[in-house]
This record gives sequence, C-alpha cells and structure tokens, in this order.
Amino acid sequence: MPKYALIAIFILASTVVNAQQADVNTSARQSETDSIIAAVEKHFGWNDEAYSADIARDKLKKGDACLLLQGSIVPVVYIGQDKFKKKYGVDYYDFGCMVYCSEYQMKVYNISIMDWLYSRYGDKWLKDIREDVPGLNEWQKPDYIYTAVEEMPVYGNNSLDFPRAVCDSALIHLHSCANYGLTRIVLEFVVERDGSLSGIEVKNIHGELKPLFEKAIARFRWTPGTHYGRPVRVRMRIPIHIHFQE
Repeated sequence: MPKYALIAIFILASTVVNAQQADVNTSARQSETDSIIAAVEKHFGWNDEAYSADIARDKLKKGDACLLLQGSIVPVVYIGQDKFKKKYGVDYYDFGCMVYCSEYQMKVYNISIMDWLYSRYGDKWLKDIREDVPGLNEWQKPDYIYTAVEEMPVYGNNSLDFPRAVCDSALIHLHSCANYGLTRIVLEFVVERDGSLSGIEVKNIHGELKPLFEKAIARFRWTPGTHYGRPVRVRMRIPIHIHFQE
C-alpha cells in the first residue's frame, strides 16, 4: 500500500448550502457565490441569520419562541390556536405578506422548535399544531436529514480514526501514488439511524481514487447521532489533506 500522511482534518456537519457548494474550490468562485446570495437576500429583504436554529433555541430558553408562518395580506387565524401557547409555551408568528427569511430557513427555525416540543411533550402536540406550519411535513418524515444535533455521530475515539481507517481500506488497492502528491479531498455522507452510511460522495478527487474511497467508506458503521433522545439521520462533511509519499 502506498505511504501517506494525513495533514489536516476537520469533521463538520454539512448544511444544505455547504453540500451544494462543496465543489467551490477557489476564493474567486466563493466570493461570487456569496455575492449572489447576498444580492438575493437584499432584494427580498431576507435576513436568514436572524432565524437560525441557535436563535430559535435561545428564544425557547427565554420563553418567547414562536413558530413562523408564511402568511398573506390577510393573516389566517385558526379557531383555538391561542390554546397552543397555553398548553405548550410556543406561540405563532405570521409574517404576513412581508417575509424576512428564506423558506428553507423558516423550516430550519421551526424544526428546531418542534424538536424541543417533542423532547418536552412527546408527540401529543402534533394533534394541536397548525397544519400549515412550514417544516412540519419535513419534521414528520422519517427520512429527514439533520445537519446539527445534540449528540453528533461518532466513529472511534477521535477525529482521526475514521479518515485513517478509510485511507487504509481504500489505498491498499492503489498501485501507485506517483500522480497525486498533496491531495485535498472531501468526504460527504449521511449517518443513518442504525449507524450505516448512505449518500456517499467523495469530491475534489480524480482517477481511481474516487471509487476506491467511496467503496471504502460504505464498509464502515458509526454510532448514530441523537437529537432530544431519538436517533436521527445526520449529514456529515469531512475535508482531508493527504500527502502521498512514494
């Protein structure tokens, strides 16, 4: 097996934006992408940072959390919806026709609150919640993929164990590393609720290395992530710098 050295490793939970932009490998392209996002947010008056999952959790701690609603010129009020706050401590906030975050971010925000509701009340709140709350359908789907949870998935005893095991498994089949030298690759996959891995993709890689690494990754199992006590699916992203040595 060719010799190699792991130069730097960072294990991250990947957001949807990160997953879509993982192939951006130059500062120029990244700056261009950031500018486009900023222009879109400015045009629509969005401020996604103000509606992050962390903000939602902070609101919950302060006792003033609200589930966000995508309204219209005339807000829709359900009969009995005021009882929801009395029972569960969470109110509704209808944006009306002026929405201040993207639809995706609204769902992320609401799902964070629904996770808290589940941890506190089980699933009995589901019969009382408004059916038009953005993110409710996604939350109820068993295949929903989280990007950050209370207990992140783990493999081994430290962050080097998995990349090292994958490299050992993949590179044993590599005949020569003369064409690679210093290589930065990105491992992306979903840790399922049973610890198996799916959605495997290796980026910034070429030649025979890509299928070797993807097959190697599929052989491993992780300790799954949990959120408020229940196993959930979590997307992971691991950039690795490998220095191949003859």
